[in-house]
Amino acid sequence: MYLATADLPDATAKQVAATVVTRAHSSATAVAASGKGWTSAQPSLGTIVVQGLPGRDLAMVVVQAGDVDASAPAGAVQAGAALVVDRLRAAITPSTSVILVGPVIQGKPTPRLLRVRDEVRAAARTKSVHFVDPIALGLRQGQPDLAARLGAAAAVYINPAGS
Repeated sequence: MYLATADLPDATAKQVAATVVTRAHSSATAVAASGKGWTSAQPSLGTIVVQGLPGRDLAMVVVQAGDVDASAPAGAVQAGAALVVDRLRAAITPSTSVILVGPVIQGKPTPRLLRVRDEVRAAARTKSVHFVDPIALGLRQGQPDLAARLGAAAAVYINPAGS
């Protein structure tokens, strides 16, 4: 199982990954890496995700968007998320579950953050991968149960066999 996040603190990301592994009753190692958003050029999240993969045969890869892309032009986040999925699919086995996660926001959702969420959802639909919507789940940065709730939402899609 591998988790790459755009805006969660490393400690929270590691808790999310651990929750997914526990929920899946798996002995897999939970790995977390942080990126700079879907559209950042130096370095792109797609490069970080693929370079950080601990192996090809994983039960799940979770990639979480962030609010860093709220200023990106319309369509850029969807294109960036689709590129991440393409790079992942070329680097992992076909049985690995891929989950894209929308941004976890700090306060009320702004129109720009809703656009980021909608573009990530559209990329997930286009690429036939799973999508988790933290905004719809009422998740906010700083919530004491954020890691557990986000991990539980992603764990629904794990491939327990990992192959």
